[in-house]
Amino acid sequence: MEILKGKNPAAWVATIYGVPAVGKSTLATFAPKPVFLDCEGGIDRIDCERTQRINSWSQLYEALGWAVGSDYQTIVIDSLSAVEEILTKKILDDANKGRDANYQIESLSDKTAFAYGSGFELLKANWALFAKLLFAIKDQGKN
Repeated sequence: MEILKGKNPAAWVATIYGVPAVGKSTLATFAPKPVFLDCEGGIDRIDCERTQRINSWSQLYEALGWAVGSDYQTIVIDSLSAVEEILTKKILDDANKGRDANYQIESLSDKTAFAYGSGFELLKANWALFAKLLFAIKDQGKN
């Protein structure tokens, strides 16, 4: 087995978790040349370069593509809880396509639309795809 020595210059992926207003986003401003993808609207008082508010999966996907092609070195997604809301909205919108306008699915736990737990399984699968996308971005050299 070959033993490697020294630093590995590869990009990294990190999740910073904590209660609101403890400085998670402020800490991210110290990453190498960051740009914030604003999915929550909670970074207005932070001196950083950021996108306009992202409210949909298509906007988030487009912003990620733009950020990968930019000269920014770090892509900060603020926040993952807002991304979960975006993913949930995407699943519900997809489930409502072609449905009667009088009855729209409003929850992943709606048993008329999703078998027991399957709405949350869809959310889990979408999270896995999102994580795969982030790691593909990392493989392209972006933090």
